[in-house]
Amino acid sequence: MDTSYPFLASVSRLTVAVVFVYLATLGVVAQPVNVSDTGDLRNVSDDLDGSYVLVEDIDLSDVSFEPIGDADRSFIGRFDGNGHVVTNLSVSEEGYAGLFGAVGENGTVENVGVENANVSGTGAGGLVGFNAGTVVRSYVTGNVTGDEPVGGLVGVHRGVVARSYSTADVTGNRTVGGLVGMAHAEPTGIVPGTRPDIEYAVVESYAAGYVDGDKRVGGVFGLVSLAPTDPRSVNDSVYWDVEATGHEDAVGAFGTRSNATPATGLTTSEMTGVAARESMSGFGFGDTWVVNDGYPELARRDQPSSVTIDRPERVPQDAEEDGNVSDDGDDEAEETPGFTFVVTLVAFAAVAWGWSYET
Repeated sequence: MDTSYPFLASVSRLTVAVVFVYLATLGVVAQPVNVSDTGDLRNVSDDLDGSYVLVEDIDLSDVSFEPIGDADRSFIGRFDGNGHVVTNLSVSEEGYAGLFGAVGENGTVENVGVENANVSGTGAGGLVGFNAGTVVRSYVTGNVTGDEPVGGLVGVHRGVVARSYSTADVTGNRTVGGLVGMAHAEPTGIVPGTRPDIEYAVVESYAAGYVDGDKRVGGVFGLVSLAPTDPRSVNDSVYWDVEATGHEDAVGAFGTRSNATPATGLTTSEMTGVAARESMSGFGFGDTWVVNDGYPELARRDQPSSVTIDRPERVPQDAEEDGNVSDDGDDEAEETPGFTFVVTLVAFAAVAWGWSYET
């Protein structure tokens, strides 16, 4: 007995996209605000709990830019770089400095590159000065400087960093790390992925820029206050280039009695080219990372603007270009838009809640 629900299986990708847009017009689904130029990027600071998507690369040459969020009002929205880059960022702050000054617990910054950055501050990171939220699939190149703490990607970290990297040169006085200046407290969230959900403070990331400082200086972290054996701390998919960073130790100092860390130090030749695929076995090559002549880069991921459902081949229905579902000789679905809306709404709910029904 076939107990499947054909009307769900037959909903096409285009139909689901149509209902997603329809819901958005009703205010049921919030659409992100497009960010395409310097003005749009500055305006993110006016609504720190909004949802944004970068739709163009942005060059901040000769622009005085104030970090998004600060110690008093952190960014708690979602910023999706959509694979685009912000170039020539120049920030000099007495407090938290970066493209984002501070990201709160509910904030997410993902899929964005900051290239040729020149960031300086107390609590400075090329991407985020203070992070209590989630940073995913992002990277920094350029220079980050400051007093303390200073990190290539994040200055002060108490959230989650995943599938990210920094090749920025990092210079500071104390608490200086190639990826993160200071990591403390427990992570405040998880990052869903193709493999088991990430519950670490830093995972599947690397540092490969020169790191210099007077005290508490490490290839990856300046200071880690979590016990290195704590499963919420750092897992074995974190790497650093011992030659490029100039440091044999991943961590400059621990706030605990142990100085062990599962992070792995490699040579430049081991981290570049095809050798990286074998040396950096904790990375998801092909899915998240790609190899080239240099260090691994994040695979370009063109994220869909709507939820998609794969149509099973066993269902003898095809999606028309206008998004309607048609069966051979039957135009009923096109003539009854209300029914189509209800059906696609159910399909959208099924996807959103992760329902599945197997025959």
